[in-house]
Amino acid sequence: MSKNNNHFIAIIGGAVSGSTAASTLLDKGYKVAIIEQNARPYGKIEDGLPIWHQKQREQEYAKIDQKLDHPNLYFIPNTKLGTNISFDELTNKIKFSAIILAIGAWKDRPLPLKKSDSLINKGLIYQNKFIYWFNHREDINSLKENIQVIDGAIIIGGGLASIDVAKACQIELFIKAVREIKNIILDVEKIETNGIPKTCEKIGIAYKDLNIKGSTILYRRTATDMPLADIPDNATVQMIEKIKNVRSKILQKAKDKFLFNFEELSTPNKFLIKNGKINGIQIKKTELVDGKLIVTHKTKDIQTTQVISSIGSIPEPIEGIMMEGETYKVKDKNLGIYTEIDGIFLTGNVVTGKGNIRDSLKHAEKVSAYVANQYLSPLNNDLEDTAVKKVENFLAQKKELSNADLEIIQEKIIKLQSRVNYHNNYKEWISASQ
Repeated sequence: MSKNNNHFIAIIGGAVSGSTAASTLLDKGYKVAIIEQNARPYGKIEDGLPIWHQKQREQEYAKIDQKLDHPNLYFIPNTKLGTNISFDELTNKIKFSAIILAIGAWKDRPLPLKKSDSLINKGLIYQNKFIYWFNHREDINSLKENIQVIDGAIIIGGGLASIDVAKACQIELFIKAVREIKNIILDVEKIETNGIPKTCEKIGIAYKDLNIKGSTILYRRTATDMPLADIPDNATVQMIEKIKNVRSKILQKAKDKFLFNFEELSTPNKFLIKNGKINGIQIKKTELVDGKLIVTHKTKDIQTTQVISSIGSIPEPIEGIMMEGETYKVKDKNLGIYTEIDGIFLTGNVVTGKGNIRDSLKHAEKVSAYVANQYLSPLNNDLEDTAVKKVENFLAQKKELSNADLEIIQEKIIKLQSRVNYHNNYKEWISASQ
């Protein structure tokens, strides 16, 4: 336990990165408040993953619950930064020792094509909304609007997220087509496990008889460039080639199993519009020259009435937090050090730009270790000297919180918890929220 345990850290967001940071700090003996915008602290694990990831979802839920069920952890649910508590109040009026923003990237990155904004719900759908609909489509009452998957939908993007979108499209089209021909209701998770061809064999139907054209992923690079497996920074030429082959095999396996299409070296150029709605998309072919992407003048028109953008997510702008382009402003991305105010850190995919669980967890471990070992305890030199040098002047002056400061924090926490009828019993709250 840390000798400097009269510190209180606020973490905004309790999912993978937030809970990991909290666990690291709690183990050091610090008090931690988790301010979570949702009723449950599971973030995109809850609705960012397609429904068939149920086993993984439950495993991650259990990991988060284990980390947050701690006597020195103060959970504040249904409290959104920028709405229920301002960034100014958090940083200037409540004297937390440090603040970690682990709020994730909830906003879909806008598709950089003219008229994109005016075509939302007129043929253009973004990934987060689409996956939420897919997970809840059997419960119409929970949806603000229904989505119809169109055969021949175009998916723009790369990586596992775009494959998940393609799988969801194919499964939905397959279920509907089979229901019309055989009046059979199929299970999504069983289709995802077995694949469409094997499911066809089991129910005695030929896929070609369903007349499904299938969705198509458009990707600006090649299959071996899709970020389906990470290449380490110190990878050898042989290792890079091996990982690229693995990427290609992952994509091919998904294509064989779910029968979607893939068009590489293609980037969207403009929408084709008819009567104010999407009627197609024009693409430009690309080339890779010495690893550099070159957009050519070769164009191709693809007819479709549905485009699903899967080009990633970005953090939502929050009043008071400085932005740099699409992301929050940091002076050290590796350690998540915020540019404008000392004592504020960012962790997880709000910094990394990667939505997968592993990257969020690794970054949270790094940032929370830095906060505990360097920011709050400057004499601990476990981390690299470069990290110490960046903040050594400030760290040398960092003191523990006074009792008066601790009382202000406790009072504010109780007030925020009371607003949502939370009585500081994490297990009880989670059980009642299921």
